[in-house]
Amino acid sequence: MDRLMYDKIIRVLENIEKHLDKIDKKLDKDEQNNLRPVVNRPSVRDRIRIR
Repeated sequence: MDRLMYDKIIRVLENIEKHLDKIDKKLDKDEQNNLRPVVNRPSVRDRIRIR
């Protein structure tokens, strides 16, 4: 695989990671505001890693 493709893939993965962090923050905020029941929720990123 050439360097350019590799760099593109890395960039896409980093973007996905950023979005997952945003989702996590939102879910944490919802829990603090009691919009969701507080559960021992693994982060979105961890759940994906588990699969």
